[in-house]
Amino acid sequence: MQQIVDSSFQIFGKYFQSVNTLFYVLYGLAVLGIAAFNIEYLMIFKTIIHSFICLFLIVRFHPYREHTLSRYDSNIIFSAAIILLLNMGIIDTIYGYVEKYKIEKRVTNIIELTNKLHE
Repeated sequence: MQQIVDSSFQIFGKYFQSVNTLFYVLYGLAVLGIAAFNIEYLMIFKTIIHSFICLFLIVRFHPYREHTLSRYDSNIIFSAAIILLLNMGIIDTIYGYVEKYKIEKRVTNIIELTNKLHE
């Protein structure tokens, strides 16, 4: 069973860096307004990446097994540290501003519509 899980993580580990990079590129494009798509999808994607990292760390490095570190393990651990660092500050701050802007934009639109109706 352990070999099946390890081989599965090896397969996913090959693509993890690419998927992680894609996430940050899409997130940057959305924040800068270059790409127009629902930012909620990126939050779901972020949750999936976080869940994968948590499962990976729990399964690969629990205290009841002998630890061997592969190249893909190192990449995922490094990416996990970067993701945690970015999410603790930068991404959550940006997401807060985006949410605030969406609320303010809706209120502004409602006020403009109300003013047009009263004219």
